[in-house]
Amino acid sequence: MVRQVSSALESAASGVSRRLRAASEERLREPARDLPVVDTFVAKTIKFPPPPELRAPTSRERWHALADIAEGRLPEPKIVNSPDLDALAHSKLYIALENQWPGTKSIKERAARVVTSKLNDLPPGVPVRIASSGNHAIAYAGALGRRRIPVIAVVPENTSAVKISKLEERGATVIRHGSSYDDAYSHAKRLTEEQGGRFLDVSAHDSVAALGTAVHDMLSLRPSASTLVLPAGGGTVASAAQVVRDFEEIWGGRRTVLIACPENAPTVYESFKAGEPVTVPAHTMAEAVNVGTVDAHLLPQILGAADDVVLVPESSIREGVPLLSAAIGSPVEAGATLGPMAVIGSQGVLHGASGAVHDVRGQEVLTLVTGGNVAPGHGV
Repeated sequence: MVRQVSSALESAASGVSRRLRAASEERLREPARDLPVVDTFVAKTIKFPPPPELRAPTSRERWHALADIAEGRLPEPKIVNSPDLDALAHSKLYIALENQWPGTKSIKERAARVVTSKLNDLPPGVPVRIASSGNHAIAYAGALGRRRIPVIAVVPENTSAVKISKLEERGATVIRHGSSYDDAYSHAKRLTEEQGGRFLDVSAHDSVAALGTAVHDMLSLRPSASTLVLPAGGGTVASAAQVVRDFEEIWGGRRTVLIACPENAPTVYESFKAGEPVTVPAHTMAEAVNVGTVDAHLLPQILGAADDVVLVPESSIREGVPLLSAAIGSPVEAGATLGPMAVIGSQGVLHGASGAVHDVRGQEVLTLVTGGNVAPGHGV
């Protein structure tokens, strides 16, 4: 059912990828002042500043992360195209598979490998605490477990059994708390303050930069795409809209970047409309993006680099799990369906928070699935 990119395309994409990585090395040799830093593009619109210890990655730090990923000799990224999905989307839909990382089955493997490789100042026996809907903690538990660093994962009470099982298999201590990621996050921070240890934040600049390397890889494999659709919960992947603008600075062109978030957890959508962080009720079946509060320190990059934000109904998310899993040939969890289902569910005509209508029918659209930690036969 799936037709993978042709060998000719793979060869061409490999060349683009090599040139992109060479460009990253060249960028790292340039003075930092020559690199665009988006953090201040629209900072004046943010009325409620983020915590002082959190900030968005600069473009230079994003290039550093790409170099780190290249040095790690990680598996080559894959992009697939399904004629059946194209027919439903009324467009040429190219999907990057971040759900096929060995063991982790999640884009969060990128962050875990980059961040933990630099975690050298932790005294022996000191635990690391992680707030997660599951995938973030799974990736870090695997990476830190290999170094015998204890991991305490704080997850929402409704986290799927398959994710809990993977955490326990990797030796993590699992604490269930609250009904959403926001609840788990607050609890993990409080426990760290009270009991000590190190808190690793998925929205820290180094983690966010590492996640954004997926978008670099997508573009290197399919630079001809006219539109990209990136998923959003709190904004860690959505802020990689800036990666697209950095790519364009080198290779030229102008692509439309749309952010897709759940209709039942629309914090990024409402924040984009307001130009400032907006907290909303979150009750989506897509546990990985069941977030009620946007990451305030990442919102300026989303506002500055993304063209618009669209909503994905719960019905599309629910239908997307079996549809995409069958088309791709590997499990796709609910939160990972946002990008493809934003296009498929709208039949290629997407309505944005700005009021604009984005008609991508007949165009090349590039998106990704971000995780595949789902029990066989289950929808989340």
